[in-house]
Amino acid sequence: MLAAVVGAVALGGLAVLAFSGGDDDEERVAAEAPATTVDDAAAAATTATTADAPADPADPGCPPADASGPPVLQFAEAPPVCIDETATYEARFVTTEGDIVIELDPALDPVSVNNFVFLARNNYYDGTTFHRVIDGFVIQGGDPNGDPPGTGGPGYDFTGGFGPETGYELGALAMANRGDPSSNGAQFFIITGPQGQALPPLYSPMGIVTEGLDIATAIQSVPTGDRDQPVDDVVVTDLVITELG
Repeated sequence: MLAAVVGAVALGGLAVLAFSGGDDDEERVAAEAPATTVDDAAAAATTATTADAPADPADPGCPPADASGPPVLQFAEAPPVCIDETATYEARFVTTEGDIVIELDPALDPVSVNNFVFLARNNYYDGTTFHRVIDGFVIQGGDPNGDPPGTGGPGYDFTGGFGPETGYELGALAMANRGDPSSNGAQFFIITGPQGQALPPLYSPMGIVTEGLDIATAIQSVPTGDRDQPVDDVVVTDLVITELG
């Protein structure tokens, strides 16, 4: 078990605070880095909280394209290739604040886009919240079973691609991780402000908002409490994937 540590370093011109320690040996990068907070031990210990989801890690076979299967929240390993890497996909986030539509482009990072589509078609994201929102920065989600929110994962890590050296676009969708694309899992964020656009290229890009950027920017401004978590849950009630061809 690590001793409690508080450190400050410079990252892209922003102060990054890294916290580690406690019973779960939890690591957290606060405010200026959209980090997941799950480590290997926590990922192994995470269990499904949806009634229809299996308690044991599932075989990561490709799910039905129409997402007609039951929710699956834990997997034995990272998924196989389940998408057409020459196609583009639409991800429609149906949220309690309105719809956000993102065009997913495998050319940006086929491994991360494949993983995102795989999880969405397993109904992994349905009922999740944007558990961390920061005005002028990002809105982060993708954790169905963390306690506290932001500490859950799908049971595996995978290695995605690096982001753009020139900075992220407003409305970009990218993977959250523990400071390196080799620690990608399931959590993601949408860039909603200039601090997010200035992030270093450590977060795998997947697509861009094409509709509902106003919804995303509204979500970033909701009242928050501890860990930048909204006081009133902002819920992704459904996440629908459509292949655009």
